Amino acid sequence: MKRIFTPYELAQLAKHTITDFDLEKISKGLGETFLDIPVEYITGFCEFRKHDFQVSRDTLIPRIETEEMIDIGLECAAGILEKNIDKKTIAFADIGTGSGIIGISFANELSEKGIITKGTLSDISPNALEIAKQNAKRILGEENDLAFLESNLLENFPVSKFDIVFANLPYIPSGNMKGLDSSVKDFEPVSALDGGPDGLDLVRKLLQQAPAFLNQDGIVILEVDDSHLDATEFLENFHVEIRKDQFGNNRFWILKLK
Repeated sequence: MKRIFTPYELAQLAKHTITDFDLEKISKGLGETFLDIPVEYITGFCEFRKHDFQVSRDTLIPRIETEEMIDIGLECAAGILEKNIDKKTIAFADIGTGSGIIGISFANELSEKGIITKGTLSDISPNALEIAKQNAKRILGEENDLAFLESNLLENFPVSKFDIVFANLPYIPSGNMKGLDSSVKDFEPVSALDGGPDGLDLVRKLLQQAPAFLNQDGIVILEVDDSHLDATEFLENFHVEIRKDQFGNNRFWILKLK
């Protein structure tokens, strides 16, 4: 059976000069699974916020919804700077950074506004961190101000205080994993998808750790599953806003430290 590419996929293949000969070799190596492999894993790149980010089977493929986390981050950064007029630097962390799309994009866009950032990008996967480092060099330049840390959530972080903590952690409830499209469940890392019975296992752990690492006006920005509508268990430490994405799905939690 021959794979039929969509116009978008054909454009991506052409953009990265993947020829019919290349596709034939990949097809022979993958067999039937070639019919489902995402085009981003064929090219090795995915566009995010108008930049091409390197991806691999060690990292998730960025979704269009995730771009909105950057807009939320920029909004929160503006509010923090307005409230603290003497503040010159936004300190942030990107937990479970994967290919680095969130932290790198946030740092880049604040830099374009003339705002200094001090960012730490962390992941439990050393292979993912290497991808993130390469993306940072390509997009921000060889000399950039990002630090990279292998860590399970905030466990290996030195004593630090952040204004903003981003996290797009595994959030799919375990029972929903079988229902995912084969292009996702058969190719993308399960460890970056499965969030436990209700999808909040790692979110709970992060929000237990986070208060010790946040400045007084600190904010945590999370991408979550559409089913995550109840954040009452976190209200002891945070004010919580649930925000919809561009498709009308409940997608983001914005948690402000009390």
